[in-house]
Amino acid sequence: MSKTGTIIQVNRGYGKSMSNMIQMLSGEAEAEAATSEGYWVKIKKVEKNLYKIIDENMTDKNGVWIYDDVSLGFSEWDETVTDLDRGSSDASQCFGISGHLIWKDVDMAFDCEYFFKAPSIARIKEALQHVAICAWCPGDI
Repeated sequence: MSKTGTIIQVNRGYGKSMSNMIQMLSGEAEAEAATSEGYWVKIKKVEKNLYKIIDENMTDKNGVWIYDDVSLGFSEWDETVTDLDRGSSDASQCFGISGHLIWKDVDMAFDCEYFFKAPSIARIKEALQHVAICAWCPGDI
């Protein structure tokens, strides 16, 4: 699979995992936001109506999984979004992070891999305006 794709700016959120709470309490999150040029995901169409995140700038890709932010999740969403996770995942039960949301005709799943089922990239961009994505550590569970 080629590394080319479409970059989409996203809203960065913070969940209630240990690593996220340390970032918030230490001021690291605030300092990062003040210097950041923005957060993004790069998506690529893998088949009709199916898109995959092939890169992003929120996780530590070289860190140690036991304490670094190495997974993505949804930490916030507005009333137009439905949480399909609803407490079924460990992340949801422990930290209020969802791995599966739907907004209108856009299905956003961060369960195992990061996929969007949508009619177009434009629709994904629109859906992502209704959510905040956080990076978190599964080792915090």
